[in-house]
Amino acid sequence: MNIVIISHYFYPEICAPSARLKEMADVWVSEGHRVSVITNFPNHPTGIIHPEYRGRKFMIEQINGVEIIRCKTLATPNKGFLKKVIGHLIFMVNSIAQGIKHLKEPDVIVASSPTLFCVVSAWYASRKLKCPYIFEVRDLWPAIFVDLGTLKNPVVIKMLEALELFLYRKSAAVVTVTQSFAQDIIKRGIDKNKVFFIPNGVDLTRFYPDPEGGLSLRKLTFPKISIIY
Repeated sequence: MNIVIISHYFYPEICAPSARLKEMADVWVSEGHRVSVITNFPNHPTGIIHPEYRGRKFMIEQINGVEIIRCKTLATPNKGFLKKVIGHLIFMVNSIAQGIKHLKEPDVIVASSPTLFCVVSAWYASRKLKCPYIFEVRDLWPAIFVDLGTLKNPVVIKMLEALELFLYRKSAAVVTVTQSFAQDIIKRGIDKNKVFFIPNGVDLTRFYPDPEGGLSLRKLTFPKISIIY
């Protein structure tokens, strides 16, 4: 199978989406699948592009059998809501303008939220390349920003919620990391038969029970910490 991942974040960036998607890509490659990733030049969380990638506007590289298509990037530090949104929008545009034309007959596209805008790229690519896309939900957008009080404009909220529901409906499947996310999406009118709850897991070749019943995290004791205000 030819699998495409579209993500704002990817290896060698240090963050949850990067680590999670890189491990998924590695497993798929080990199972014999072809995996391509459309992403940025690494700069998270500092907003400084890694030295070996500076001065580039586009490149394709291979890391452990994964094809990584890197698009022109607006590097922004992990702070400042407006700057981050602009960076995500620019990735959406560049992933469409630069990245999609290099894909080779994908069977499925996976887009991971955050953010919604990379899912727009997946929707566009699915139409252009005539293949389904899967919406992987790791955070509910824009609900997370509404709950945090970062996003307050009711018009903008309604527009983003409309986009969110549109992308759910157009996807072949919606995969969530929590049951509450799945329930929320279904309550809002998305077909329950296309919503799947898949919790986080671990690589059992790296993390496994001690067969000899040795040290367990549950048995560990930690010193008391005094907090001085």
